[in-house]
Amino acid sequence: MACSMPFAIISPGSTEEVSAIMKVCRKRRIPVTAYSGATSLEGLFDANGGGICIDLGRMDKKVTK
Repeated sequence: MACSMPFAIISPGSTEEVSAIMKVCRKRRIPVTAYSGATSLEGLFDANGGGICIDLGRMDKKVTK
């Protein structure tokens, strides 16, 4: 099985940005693959069906309320 490449990689810095991205993707029916930390045991992620990749690497702060 061949891996698919995302057509864009987005690096949000807040939950608000993630929410805005997801709203657009849902409305336009764009597939989303989340990526965080490069700890996949399989080696790489597969952006099933193209779409975008959300790189959560910038969201490295612990938030407490």
